[in-house]
Amino acid sequence: MNMNRKRRIALLTALAILLFAGSVWAACTSRSKDSDHDGIPNCMEKKLGTNPHSADTDHDGLSDGLELMLGTDPLDADSDGDGQSDGVEEAHDRDPMDSGDGDDGDHQVSAKIKSPVTAVDPAAGTVTLLGGRLTVDASHADLEGVDDLATLKSRLDAGSTVMAKVKIDPASLGGSGMLVATKLEVDGGEDGDDVRCCLPGSGAHDDCELQSAGDCSDAGGLNMGPGSCESNPCP
Repeated sequence: MNMNRKRRIALLTALAILLFAGSVWAACTSRSKDSDHDGIPNCMEKKLGTNPHSADTDHDGLSDGLELMLGTDPLDADSDGDGQSDGVEEAHDRDPMDSGDGDDGDHQVSAKIKSPVTAVDPAAGTVTLLGGRLTVDASHADLEGVDDLATLKSRLDAGSTVMAKVKIDPASLGGSGMLVATKLEVDGGEDGDDVRCCLPGSGAHDDCELQSAGDCSDAGGLNMGPGSCESNPCP
């Protein structure tokens, strides 16, 4: 194993440990039951959506535990969508997270972190993950599932639990500064982030509809947080 690969594995192992220790799944421990012996306790696999009874959920040739360390998706056999499985790319010393690496080989460190979002600062362009242990610069990241960081913050402020997948710029892994996100994808459909919005009626907020926090604000409505409109919560 060359030094580039050793450095890659070491850095990503550290990130995987941070993910394990800092997330909402901290109740899982290294002594928790691991039925398929892939290094991920059953209790954590249930949260990740991986199969606790199969060491390789997506059948790409890499165990689920190794995929967490490499930053690939244990639920997607071809994480970068280039037509080759993660296991094949790793076996040929290519980066399974880079669809443009071709046959030249790519020893860059890459990482993708999936975690609940703890906090968002739209002014600073930062997103905090892993139970508050890690803050990344997302000011120039490609966003999916959300229009902007202000909208993401409004979801958190409304009481929603927001899961995000963040791809980290490999160049930022080698320094001592803040990690830089190149892509931030917010999981879940809009229904999971709906709030009880009291829309303006005849002189008062009297009509409750389930809407996204952003739509509620645009309509001049009163955000009553997540929940049901039955019974009507509007004043």
